[in-house]
Amino acid sequence: MAEWYPNLYLGEKAMKKKRKLIAQVNRGRFYPNLYLITEAANGVDQLDIVDSRCILMKRVHELLPPVVGMAIGMDEAMELLLDMTQETYEATGTANILAYVRKKAGR
Repeated sequence: MAEWYPNLYLGEKAMKKKRKLIAQVNRGRFYPNLYLITEAANGVDQLDIVDSRCILMKRVHELLPPVVGMAIGMDEAMELLLDMTQETYEATGTANILAYVRKKAGR
């Protein structure tokens, strides 16, 4: 089962199907055109955009970093990242999205 941030960022299309999408990801099932925004797996970058096709691979699903956001379509994922960056900058004066979402989540 994936680990989800409590203040999950959602694209407009993903917001309409939030429960279904979370259930699909938790089961390790593919949902067409779904992209997950996760903490970066490499520990250097801030975030990764992961195509939900990748979670079909058991090992990827097991090692999936905490999910920060979801979007349907790469365009929506990029818009969501832009919104996250803008919100972070307005709140902190920096573009450190990961630190900002961790603080919001109490991590």
